[in-house]
Amino acid sequence: MWCLWPFFFFTVRVVSGTLQHEYTYISKSTTWAEAQNYCRKHHTDLATISSASDLSRSRAGAWIGLNNYERDSRLRLRWRWSGRERENGEVEGDRWSPGEPNDDTGKENCVSVQKSMRLSDQSCCSPKPFICYDEQTNRSEIISVHMTWSEAVDFCRRRHSDLLSGWTRLDDPVLRENISRSADSSWWVGLFRDPWSWSDTSNSSYRNWHHDDGFMCEDVWRTYGQCVRVGREGEWRTDKCTEKKPFICYDSLPSHDPKMILVRKSLTWEEALDYCEHHHKDLLSVTSRRQHRRAQRLARQAQGEAVWLGAEYTCLLELWMWTSVEFVVHEDWKGYQESECGQAVAMETKGRNRWVKRFKEKRYNFICVQ
Repeated sequence: MWCLWPFFFFTVRVVSGTLQHEYTYISKSTTWAEAQNYCRKHHTDLATISSASDLSRSRAGAWIGLNNYERDSRLRLRWRWSGRERENGEVEGDRWSPGEPNDDTGKENCVSVQKSMRLSDQSCCSPKPFICYDEQTNRSEIISVHMTWSEAVDFCRRRHSDLLSGWTRLDDPVLRENISRSADSSWWVGLFRDPWSWSDTSNSSYRNWHHDDGFMCEDVWRTYGQCVRVGREGEWRTDKCTEKKPFICYDSLPSHDPKMILVRKSLTWEEALDYCEHHHKDLLSVTSRRQHRRAQRLARQAQGEAVWLGAEYTCLLELWMWTSVEFVVHEDWKGYQESECGQAVAMETKGRNRWVKRFKEKRYNFICVQ
């Protein structure tokens, strides 16, 4: 039987703008497959990282969902843009230089642009100048320093936005003019391919490989490991899938779902309500099964026998109501309990995390919404 307690919760919004991802760090060490199974059972899946914002929430040493453990080696690798996740990276034939792509060594998985503005596939570990793009200024900048493709990605993300990504940006007349005047002959752009895929089968092309991992310098099917963990600096490292490590799960949430915050202070219900209204927005109103499951996961991290939720019994109406002025429709009471004036709803921190009726003078941790 599993006994896993999440270390902490945090929420970020993914690039699409239509969903939130709520990430949960699980401190229990497991194999990658065991982590995947747990995340799919209790959450949505192992973490998919779609941006630097997501990356900033990852934890060193933890498994994420990227792997080539499950991949069919017969499938053709497809071209992707490093900085344009949603844009098709497949290259039309007339964009390639004559004879390209040739993949001479079986390791040519990154793309450079030539003075002719045609493309060439090359080993990602060949040092080469490169082109960064800055989304704040909407400008490209040619960098004459020679770096490997992954070093160039890191440089551009630190000082600009990313390696130049996207067909419109590549076709910019100003960039063409700057390239024609440059003393160099070819430059890295953000086009690449790799055998890695996400556990949830999403198409995120975001990568943050450690420079020394070098999986794109060797035969891509012969990496040290087929699963990916987060390194000390947030960079990604490959490792054997049978190694046991903590891991990160995520939940997909509609954008209107509130962010929940567990407050580990033991307060009366009225004090908890006042705290939430001053520091966040309100005590939690549970109005759907999805919100109920999220609240259960937070309750298991609390101290004490229960956590306060935002419902109280109104004697005048003889009804339970949320502080959001909604009637309690979704319910999960623990057996039959008499309703009395001065009571509020608490969720148990153990067992099935059922609801109990408690007088407001009790002191519990509580869940706020933002």
